[in-house]
Amino acid sequence: MKIKESNPIQQRIEQLGEKWEDTKDDTNIKLVRLLYEKNEEEMMDCFFNYMLGVDTDVDDIPVKFETLFTDQASFSTDLVTELAEVIEVWNASNKGEGIEDFKIDFVLDNQYEKHPNKALHFIHNFSNCIDLLGLEEDQYGVAIITDTYSEPSKLKQWLKDALKVIDSKKVRILIAEENSFPIHFDDFDENNKKVVTIVCDLEMDKAIEQVAAMGDPRDPATSFRVEFTKMYQAIEKRKKAETEKHGNNCIGIALKNAEKDPYWITQIVTVYTALSNDQIGHKDFKKAIKFADLAVTAAQKCEGQIDDEISLRLVGQTLLYRGSLFCQEKEWFNASTDFTKSEESYTKCRDVVMGIESCRMAAYAFNKIGYSKEAAGYLTKGFEISEHATPEVVKASSFPLLINALMKTGGVSLSIERIENHLQTIYGDGWKEYIANIYNPELQNNQ
Repeated sequence: MKIKESNPIQQRIEQLGEKWEDTKDDTNIKLVRLLYEKNEEEMMDCFFNYMLGVDTDVDDIPVKFETLFTDQASFSTDLVTELAEVIEVWNASNKGEGIEDFKIDFVLDNQYEKHPNKALHFIHNFSNCIDLLGLEEDQYGVAIITDTYSEPSKLKQWLKDALKVIDSKKVRILIAEENSFPIHFDDFDENNKKVVTIVCDLEMDKAIEQVAAMGDPRDPATSFRVEFTKMYQAIEKRKKAETEKHGNNCIGIALKNAEKDPYWITQIVTVYTALSNDQIGHKDFKKAIKFADLAVTAAQKCEGQIDDEISLRLVGQTLLYRGSLFCQEKEWFNASTDFTKSEESYTKCRDVVMGIESCRMAAYAFNKIGYSKEAAGYLTKGFEISEHATPEVVKASSFPLLINALMKTGGVSLSIERIENHLQTIYGDGWKEYIANIYNPELQNNQ
């Protein structure tokens, strides 16, 4: 099979298709295992969907089963139920152009539902279904079992039982397993010849770099994407030196182009925020704050140079983030300053959701340093912000948390009637139960 001209991701899917095809000459194989690296997990689902396509080089008939494994007794029953549903959908659907339209006259057979071999009920029905399709000599009916993680040891026993009863040369099972937690088949003895393992080896880091490099090599956005991708790969692997190296390369590219296009400054903010988050993973909050400082400074440089709505949100976002780091370090005064400034930015761009959150966090920080009057003021301000928004917008915010804090705080210049009327507008007549059940169980007991 020749690899088609396509992007690096598609090429790897097609390479898996090649490896699958290489197993098809051996009709003794009944179980195919895809062994993948952790960063290849999403590609497994992509490959399953590729097999389901009508315009691919894989001409087998796969059925992708989403049934979760709970126990051996019910797994076959659940799979058969899903199989019947898939067939029902097929029979009722309008087939697209190029897809043969025929009805599958499948009749469910329950004679083996209580059989000691827990897999026989499914294998018998799936085999019957495949027999109805009249496959060509080199085609297989493939049962793709997607849940290999819920109960791996019990699934292993179910698969062993299945291998004992697959008589049809047209039936196979396909599973995918992360290589850190594989289902070992070394003790399958007589069934070993029925199992084959495909090591995926997709080199996803390289693939992602290749995708990032697609485009005009003279365009600075292309080289930025490459460096940014390498930075994130280094972050995932906890490689501090490489992370900062590629991060600095990103900053260099962005700074060089920011004079001509100030929107490049937003990329600088993104990089510094990513580097700060990386330091949190290393438990170095002091260094995380230093990178957060740089992110705030970069965001503030955007003001007056790019669209106000974007720059104000960016400033609010970086201040809110740095404030949360100050909270982690118990630098409450610095935190309160960032949160109040964040609220100002979000209010200017009319971002209700984040404005409410900034007010809530400002009150939280003020309470920590004993500034109860200021805390009450920001809880009141958060409440007033919510009064100018639709219930749908308020429901998407942390408003219930703000209300919870407001009810516990003295000195709030809001009448109970005003608060209750507003809460009823947002949550309806059951607002007390809603607030109580989700955020303050003690409140419900006092009703």
